[in-house]
Amino acid sequence: MDTGSPNLQEDLFFPDSGNEDPYHGPIMPVSAIAGLVGDEAETFMPRNDIKPLVHPTAHCWTAYSDIYMGCKEGFILKIDAETLSACVLQQKPLPEHMRKVSDVVAYVRREVWKKKGGKPRDLQRTVVFAMAFCNEGLYTAGNGTIYTYKPARKGEAVKLLDASSSCFLAADFLPPENKYCVSVTISGEVQVWLLEDGTSLSKTDLNIEATAMACCPSSNSVAVGTKSGQIYFTDVTDVEAPRVVHIIFLSTFPVLSLHYDQSGQFLITRATEEHIFVLDARPSKLFQVLGYTVLADEVLGLSVVSDFENNLVEVMVLLNVAEVQRARLEIFCLPSALTEDNEKFVNEQGMLNASAIKKEQYDLDYPLSSAVRLKDNTVYGYCTCARFICKYNLSEQNILEDPPVLLSEKRTPSNQFGSGFLCLSPNSRWLASAAKDGVLFIYHTSTMEILAQKHCHSYQGGGIRSAVFSLDGKFILVNGETDGALVCLKWKKIKETEAKEAAFHWQSLLTVLNKSISNENAVLKCMAEWHFDPESTSESLSEKESKEAPAQSSNVEVTEDENSTSLLSDSTSEMTWLGQKIKKVMREETERFADQKKELQMGIKKLRKTIQKMLHENEQVPDIEKLEQQEFNLDTEEQEKAQAEAEQEVAMVREKIEMETLANCYLQNVIRHECWDSMSVKGRTVKCFHIACEVQNYPLKELNEEELATLEKVLQLRKIEAADLKVQSL
Repeated sequence: MDTGSPNLQEDLFFPDSGNEDPYHGPIMPVSAIAGLVGDEAETFMPRNDIKPLVHPTAHCWTAYSDIYMGCKEGFILKIDAETLSACVLQQKPLPEHMRKVSDVVAYVRREVWKKKGGKPRDLQRTVVFAMAFCNEGLYTAGNGTIYTYKPARKGEAVKLLDASSSCFLAADFLPPENKYCVSVTISGEVQVWLLEDGTSLSKTDLNIEATAMACCPSSNSVAVGTKSGQIYFTDVTDVEAPRVVHIIFLSTFPVLSLHYDQSGQFLITRATEEHIFVLDARPSKLFQVLGYTVLADEVLGLSVVSDFENNLVEVMVLLNVAEVQRARLEIFCLPSALTEDNEKFVNEQGMLNASAIKKEQYDLDYPLSSAVRLKDNTVYGYCTCARFICKYNLSEQNILEDPPVLLSEKRTPSNQFGSGFLCLSPNSRWLASAAKDGVLFIYHTSTMEILAQKHCHSYQGGGIRSAVFSLDGKFILVNGETDGALVCLKWKKIKETEAKEAAFHWQSLLTVLNKSISNENAVLKCMAEWHFDPESTSESLSEKESKEAPAQSSNVEVTEDENSTSLLSDSTSEMTWLGQKIKKVMREETERFADQKKELQMGIKKLRKTIQKMLHENEQVPDIEKLEQQEFNLDTEEQEKAQAEAEQEVAMVREKIEMETLANCYLQNVIRHECWDSMSVKGRTVKCFHIACEVQNYPLKELNEEELATLEKVLQLRKIEAADLKVQSL
């Protein structure tokens, strides 16, 4: 700026729009135009020219000695090392709210979300963490995303890689081929991976805070639980294009965990406040909520066992009993008839009847953090007070106590650190133990011999969050707590008998699942993608689902308002399934007693008019004939009851006062006897009238025989001493 004109820096990436200054003549500093002199003129800057500061985070050099600098705020600056001038790389004059790369990305995602009828999420600002320059252009990285800026593309940001910016929450295998796995992050990103080489096939963002996830064995559907109490059901029949097809708003309690039985018939959902919901896992039933139960103590975990012979599912719940330092097991059964004739098993509010599901309770001798159940009534638990795994047998119990107390028949030392959990293989032969140290141990359930161990995650990263076996037993997915890593393990070496046993169990299970997978996937493909309609109401939800559920169960084809489903999914005004049940019960009660209520209201109205007429007549008569206001009280029983209560309270107060008076009288008699009656010489005082002088005597108590003998002895001794002194003085 030596000549008084600005130095226009050439922009290599974004072409200059040209000089648009209409002023012809010498350009004067703003301080000179303002008439400022001295030090103030050197530092003066107009308010409109003051710009916020940026914080550099990364930089790189070009072959032309230029510096490209990335900032925490998302800007990318180009600095000339010779003139020390800087310019902001931008494609063209953008609106003020889109002057940063992060805002452009946020704007695009926000517009996409608005098209779905939802509300835009608060997106994290894109921070540039690393930069590199080459002949092809400038590469920048921030928050798991890599962009490239190329001059040939007029400065457009091209996304090369978009990794997840949130930690993995859970992962599960997609049956039946076990070629793919599905993961979900805490921020609600659902990703599908290829197990062979870990390739990310697709990703969809649910824009929710996820709390749990599980894959259904009987269909290619994935259930994702949220903090707001919803369950999102995603269709993954096309692994490259997953889509949300249904949402159920269970309750306002956050979903803590989701569990499918091996047959894929039930979805057991654990929520806060000790609530456990049971859903029909099949898309043909529109994922109907079958009922719920509420337990008395804190729920720590669930273990689900499928009994194909008896056609039922047994659910074992691990409870934390606060009164005693030990755990409790509560077991209940879910028969297949629950999905067919639901009304026999639940009450009007949708709660499962305890007698219908055959609840049982067992107390354990140790506090546990996790427990799993085998098909032969064997239970393994991870102890919290010491590092060992306890083995229990439900058939051996102490029948003298209620509930029965189970004593551990075997304790296997664990070499892990921190709190941990257990995971059972589908064939119930392998037991995986994971903890905060990040090491995964696999035991044989019959001998508790260690078959394998693998250090999957670090202790500094919080260790292992979750682990799951594939249905064929060949793979294990291990998810880290905070390290953002998902590990897939495969057996390197295994006994031939173990492999054959796992394969036999998988084939027998596949025989059961093949037919249901084919039918349910056909329904799942026909279900329309979920659309978000803010104008829909909770009342229309209950009516619509009640009408469409039978159609879904009988026909494969979905005809929901021309293949579209609408429901408010992310609004606080939506009524939950639990709230709908309560509202329905209240509405039925109101309809049942509507006639009686109407008759009572009419009678009360007629009686009110009669009393008002009597009060008006009472005001017209002379004062001597007027009745008191309380005499018009028609509820004589309540009046007599109130009077009786008042008299009873008066009697209690009177009795209390009498007892206090009696106690004071007793205290008076004690003081009088001790301080006056027992004195042989009463205490007396002579006081003067005109001066403050008084003379007191010495009050003395009456002496008993022993005290008189002692006094006589002392007097004799004194006489002897006086006589002795008199003799000595002579």
